[in-house]
Amino acid sequence: MKKYRFEIILFVVNAAYMILELVASRVLAPFFGTSNLVWTSVIGIILLSSSIGNYIGGIIADKKNVSSKFKAILLFSFLTIIVIPFVQVKILTAISTIFSDIKVGAILATVLLFFIPSLLVGVLSPIILKLKLDSIDSAGKTSGKISAISTIGGIVGTFFGGFYLIPNFGSIHILFVLALSFIYLIPLVDFKLTFKSAGAIVLTTVVCLIIMNYNMDMNE
Repeated sequence: MKKYRFEIILFVVNAAYMILELVASRVLAPFFGTSNLVWTSVIGIILLSSSIGNYIGGIIADKKNVSSKFKAILLFSFLTIIVIPFVQVKILTAISTIFSDIKVGAILATVLLFFIPSLLVGVLSPIILKLKLDSIDSAGKTSGKISAISTIGGIVGTFFGGFYLIPNFGSIHILFVLALSFIYLIPLVDFKLTFKSAGAIVLTTVVCLIIMNYNMDMNE
């Protein structure tokens, strides 16, 4: 498993990325509807943020101490997703009140709520490619493998999210689970799990489960 830890991380991250995109449209729906305008806004902004993330990730991949930066990105991904349920209603209410144009409102809402999480997901792929690249002679094979795993993860996330998660669970619960998935991936980076980090993960999980149970009086 240690040998394929980055492939596992890549698969899970890209599955989460596609589920996040599906959840984004659902979060925006009560305020802006589910028209093609909303879907176009969500897909366009998330693709843009992911592309910028790829560029930034390429720069980070060439720096030193990549593993520690990798774990930091996973942690920030958790934080940027976990905060969405707490702010989504206020942000969406304000935007829908100020802007009557659905296109403008949907684009702005997607930027404020989902741009940073999607950007951070995009950062990870170039870093994984750098960590997996053994030599320049195998660059083509390695990059093709990374691209294939990313795509397969996205496909699985799309079908699992669209066919199972979205119809059966609220967006808040899904966002909490997505956020936790990034936390659980952190020990895989260097395959080390200290007592302190394990305690932090358990505590974070318990807190998230309590919040999901009571739902914090948040609207779906």
